[in-house]
Amino acid sequence: MSVKAFVSLRPSSVRRVGPLRIVNEKVVRINLGTTNSAVEAIEGGKPTIVTNVEGQRTTPPVVAYTKNGDRLVGQIAKRQAVVNPENTFFSVKMLIGMRMSEVDEESKQVSYKVVRDANGNVKINCPAVVDFMVEILYASATFQISGVNLIDIYCLFNRARGIKLISPEDLLQACSL
Repeated sequence: MSVKAFVSLRPSSVRRVGPLRIVNEKVVRINLGTTNSAVEAIEGGKPTIVTNVEGQRTTPPVVAYTKNGDRLVGQIAKRQAVVNPENTFFSVKMLIGMRMSEVDEESKQVSYKVVRDANGNVKINCPAVVDFMVEILYASATFQISGVNLIDIYCLFNRARGIKLISPEDLLQACSL
């Protein structure tokens, strides 16, 4: 199955006006927040917050890689950040789609490596963002994603940043995979 997806990054002040018209029977919307993220599944016009593997309705947007190469997501990744800072990725969404000159100060506040590509754009040397989005999508064994052909990912930025729209291809390009 090929899933058509787009990533829309909108400031928190943007709200939909009027009813949401659902074209497809199944829609998955990811709210990729700074502190927590959540997945909402809409089936037959009824929204449901999808729980993660720990039974929680929200997941911290943190991904970590252990020395063995195992991937940790959410609360467990957040807990081990003190002992494994260089392989723990957080606040990544604030860097996606930005030019390195725009985030020089922010990139100094994270423990992982943030580099500039040939065009001056931010490049993160890990697949953490994509891993997290995939992991949070499949966070619930009870919700079958088959048939979904719209994925809307909301990232809440401050007002100075404004609205950012990026495609899945741009997201993959921002990460060294």
